[in-house]
Amino acid sequence: MLRNSALLLTILILDIIQASFINLAGENVAYLNILIIFLVFLVFYLETVPMLWFAFLTGAITELFSFYPFGIVTAIVVTSAIFLSFLFKNFLTNRSLYTFLLLTAAGTIIYNLLIFISSYILYWFEDAGISIVSGNKFWIGLLWQLIINVIVALVLFLIARIITRRFSIIKTK
Repeated sequence: MLRNSALLLTILILDIIQASFINLAGENVAYLNILIIFLVFLVFYLETVPMLWFAFLTGAITELFSFYPFGIVTAIVVTSAIFLSFLFKNFLTNRSLYTFLLLTAAGTIIYNLLIFISSYILYWFEDAGISIVSGNKFWIGLLWQLIINVIVALVLFLIARIITRRFSIIKTK
């Protein structure tokens, strides 16, 4: 119960930090998406069902700060979490640094592609308030977000490794 409350409080704090500080920071800092990195931590630490519940809660709280119609961001976050869990369980099975960084990169790409596709679909249906990002700007932004997310994920992984000893740099037998 205490662990679940701590995770819920963490989700709320991360969403507030993402919406209030990171998105309003300078151009390059605004590319950081700590919620994707948090999803990777959820995949590493939790079993599938609790991880999906916390991914759902992450998406639902993120909806409060989103301009998309209610449910879009939650569906995207849960879909990204399912994809990350599938990758982790079937292909990247150890808790090493390389796995963490690959999952962070994959999560960043999947999340942004789903947001991009959703924006085009909503724009196509002429939903007010949705603006389309040009293809060139999207890909440059995605590249910056990949670089920044992977660097921050590396630092957070090393901090988590020092604190928990649950992760390893390289998986050894």
